[in-house]
Amino acid sequence: MSKTNQIMTPVEIKIELMKKGITQTEISNRCDVTLPMVSHVINGKTKYLMYGQSRLIMEEISRVIEKPVSEIWKIPEMLN
Repeated sequence: MSKTNQIMTPVEIKIELMKKGITQTEISNRCDVTLPMVSHVINGKTKYLMYGQSRLIMEEISRVIEKPVSEIWKIPEMLN
């Protein structure tokens, strides 16, 4: 079993964004980050979730899909 920092799968996150009519490019523009960075966060490829740009992206996705960050990604207790 592989370790993951995700509760929702990347596909589920992308579907929720599509339902809201929001693209990853739009998230990157809103957060002033690169598109690959948004993709890394959605796909759980970032090493330090909840810091800096990752946190900003996670909070924007959370706001858009109307779910708490903790229901989208596993957050270590000390960072909640």
